[in-house]
Amino acid sequence: MPRHPRLDAPGSFHHVMNRGARKQRVFGDDDSYLRFLELLAQLPARFGVRVHAFALMPNHFHLLLEAGPLGLRGAMQFLQGQYSRWLNAERSWDGPVWRSRYTSRLIEDEPYLGHVLAYIHRNPVAARVCTHEDQARWTSHPHYTGDSPRPSWLTTSELLEVFGGVALYRDYLEGMRTRRQQPPEGFDPDQLWGGPVRAAEPLSLAGGPEASPSTDLEGAWRALEAATGRPRAALVDRKSGAGRQGWWWLTLWWLRRASGLPMGDLAEHLGVHRSALSRASKRLAAAMESDAAVTAAREALEAGQAQG
Repeated sequence: MPRHPRLDAPGSFHHVMNRGARKQRVFGDDDSYLRFLELLAQLPARFGVRVHAFALMPNHFHLLLEAGPLGLRGAMQFLQGQYSRWLNAERSWDGPVWRSRYTSRLIEDEPYLGHVLAYIHRNPVAARVCTHEDQARWTSHPHYTGDSPRPSWLTTSELLEVFGGVALYRDYLEGMRTRRQQPPEGFDPDQLWGGPVRAAEPLSLAGGPEASPSTDLEGAWRALEAATGRPRAALVDRKSGAGRQGWWWLTLWWLRRASGLPMGDLAEHLGVHRSALSRASKRLAAAMESDAAVTAAREALEAGQAQG
């Protein structure tokens, strides 16, 4: 089967976003926001990825990134994976932090690029976190207006050039507030997260830029929930006693087997180390010796996969 063309070529611009798993908060206090920004600040030096904008919300983030020599994948694995490990340790969690690998939209022209920047900076206003962009704490907006010193890892000059300077950038934002400024053709905020993918979509929930259409993480989750009769939150919960361990190892075993994701991507999705996925089959076999329900669920999963 032919592979999809790689669309995160060096120098390409992307609107990158992700949400917390189960719509949970991924940023809860100043330390969490600052930790994410500390990791984001490392992308230019580590991966050659240029950061042009960011907006961090309680349960999601928006980034405007320019792909480095090796694209975006490694940079986003580092950013989300490192933050997941930090947050799980801070909150004593043990499970996925992010709802998916991440979503990335390729930006192909200047009008779209400028609008994405303004959209990202207006996100806290649209979500009613604040009433004006100037009041938002965790966005790159003040670095564009000069109200806050620009960190060395953030690039603002190229996007300001798209607008023609700070004054015209502010005027564009005002036009969005008053609905005087219409979005460019092809920009639909309702399509960003869950709508149809544009032809230029470089990365998706299903896998990397060269993923096969057979990759289906969401389908694997649905099959697991149906076979076990348990929601995802219960399947990844290991804090309610030893009886939960069998469901956890079944989850790791099944998602590795059925999702089609590379082990590194699946480990990032679940917020675990790759070694946990490697141990899953042996740990599941041990759990099945004393748990008939887990055994029945595994048999149902295998039977369903064989029929499919």
